[in-house]
Amino acid sequence: MEFSKLKKLSKKYELIMKIVAQGTHRWSEIKEKLELMSGKIDDKRFSDLLKNLVRYGYLEKRDGGYFIPDPLVEVAFRR
Repeated sequence: MEFSKLKKLSKKYELIMKIVAQGTHRWSEIKEKLELMSGKIDDKRFSDLLKNLVRYGYLEKRDGGYFIPDPLVEVAFRR
């Protein structure tokens, strides 16, 4: 799925990508930063957002955290 379509479903997708691109990789830390930026989110909804980003290849889960597998995508979200 094109990222612009995901972003239309929820702006939180972009925020999560930016958080991960800045070097935050653990589930709890990503969630904490997301909540600071956009308000409270329940655990299941947050997990679903992460699972979708993994399913569409924007994130990968490894080494106990979430990472952006494509370095160019990572750079783009750091801006």
